[in-house]
Amino acid sequence: SLLNLIFYRGIPHGLLDGGSAGGNASKGNPSGDEALLSLVDYCARQLIFLGSPSDSNPSLQRQKYPLAAAELASHLQTRSRLDEIRETVLDSSYQTAVASVALARYLCEHIEEMGPSILSRMLELHDFLLLFIPLVEEPPWTRRRLITVNTSKGCCERGGDDGQRHDSGGSEKPKTTTKMIWEKLNNQNEWEETPPSSLLHLTKNEGQPWLAIYHLTTSPICRESYGLDEFRKSQLMRLRKYLNEALLDQLPVMGEVARYLDELSILGVPPSGQGSHRPSSSASSSGLLLQRVDVVREEILRGRDSGWNRANEFCEEVARRQWEDVFCKVTDSRDNELKRIAEEVYGGGGGLKYSVVYFQY
Repeated sequence: SLLNLIFYRGIPHGLLDGGSAGGNASKGNPSGDEALLSLVDYCARQLIFLGSPSDSNPSLQRQKYPLAAAELASHLQTRSRLDEIRETVLDSSYQTAVASVALARYLCEHIEEMGPSILSRMLELHDFLLLFIPLVEEPPWTRRRLITVNTSKGCCERGGDDGQRHDSGGSEKPKTTTKMIWEKLNNQNEWEETPPSSLLHLTKNEGQPWLAIYHLTTSPICRESYGLDEFRKSQLMRLRKYLNEALLDQLPVMGEVARYLDELSILGVPPSGQGSHRPSSSASSSGLLLQRVDVVREEILRGRDSGWNRANEFCEEVARRQWEDVFCKVTDSRDNELKRIAEEVYGGGGGLKYSVVYFQY
């Protein structure tokens, strides 16, 4: 189905993340180097996606500002079939981008094993080091939202649950109040309430950008190849206030990053746009700069290869047939089979309270 195709976008991340433990760089392998270049560009796009403001990012806005329980129940019952697919695409894009951060961290960890062209692409073209800073300042895996709490004795109601009040008895009108809570993505990529006392405890997602920054700032080859100027220095110094004792206790290696930033604070650098010469650059003595092209992505977007054309035609046919045979006839809220599964899994005889998500990863 079409949702199957959306789900399959996340499978390569699991395969690449599992295969990254082998540490097999593609240095000296032309075909592997081409694939690695595509992976670097892809991770850069995903980091930019996560670091963009939520006001201009529908996927991030949907995660950061979810609907309240009552609004969500009404929305799930009234949304169209096309809206279901659009929302699934938004959720899939967010989950895929979050998974890409681990891949980007892996690339930074093994940056010394990569060829000069990949090194130049990561440090000069995409500037991976600066791409991780927004993920530290405005983490896309942390959110704060307002919930409704029933203050009556024996009652409890909160936004994001089933929206149903559980009363211990009596006809007295329940008293409600609002409460601000923090939530983080757990290791299963599910939003979980975090008490204020645990906000400084690092999750797996929060640790990935810090580890990537550590490798990029402490690697000798990165220090030699990274052209520092006033702009980059000012951006990097924004990280210093986050390197507190709580972080250093959980990631002791970040002490080296703190030392690097302290040294950088008193280091004189050239004006913006006039960074020192970078040995990884492919610029020649004549000033000519040759930039490699992501051939894999270009072939997909332009359809220059007949094989990709056939694949595109096949995917379009699958999408058309699935839309006509499946999605135009039934929605999540009216699918009796999904209702039965939800009742067996979540229990309760009061009917379906949630719209069932086909795939979660």
